[in-house]
Amino acid sequence: QQIPSFEPVVRLATGFSFLEGPVWLEEHQALLFTDIPGNSILRWRHNFGVDTWLAASHFAIGLTRGSDGSVLCCEHVTRSLTALGVATDGSHDGTRSVLARAVSGVPLNSTNDVIECPDGKILFTDPAFGIREENGELFGYEQAMERPCDVLLVTDDPDDAAVHVTGIHRPNGLCLSLEGEFLYVTDSSTRFHSVFVVRSAGAAPEHLWTMPVGVPDGIITNSSGHIWV
Repeated sequence: QQIPSFEPVVRLATGFSFLEGPVWLEEHQALLFTDIPGNSILRWRHNFGVDTWLAASHFAIGLTRGSDGSVLCCEHVTRSLTALGVATDGSHDGTRSVLARAVSGVPLNSTNDVIECPDGKILFTDPAFGIREENGELFGYEQAMERPCDVLLVTDDPDDAAVHVTGIHRPNGLCLSLEGEFLYVTDSSTRFHSVFVVRSAGAAPEHLWTMPVGVPDGIITNSSGHIWV
């Protein structure tokens, strides 16, 4: 639903470094999010505040909920997309499965954002933003790109993810339209700083908007069909 313009913004917690990847665990009434320099996945709960859901998270960034109940996780250091298990009490159950780490054996760049489609397909972006160092703290790995930046599709082989969308300079955030027929992707580069739509499988991305200030990053469609960037 739309947020009324008069609705106040409430600070739930503060004191972190660089936050990304919020995902809500409905049955546990818990919000997970990543602190990239802190190398951790954190959890917020009403009346409990924030605690650590997963330490040493491989510099996790984007998260989403899988249809099997797992948390799908983009990891910078391992250059992988993984599935993290959730215990019955909402904590991490200690399991981790690699869903994608290469295309035709060539290592990924730095997985960034991930969604699961209604038909069960898992899409994720693979820009090069994991190669960075700020204030002496490593956000990812020190290694050059080995393949183009694409939107990729998880397959049965973690070493052979499929290219789903190509031609976007630095694909980052992605989401589906409310009915699920269109895919929206942000280009978070300062070169293009735009939002694209892919109208069908195999179609070329079409330019929708160029952001007048800053760059687009995360993107989501709300229940009334509005796109939040």
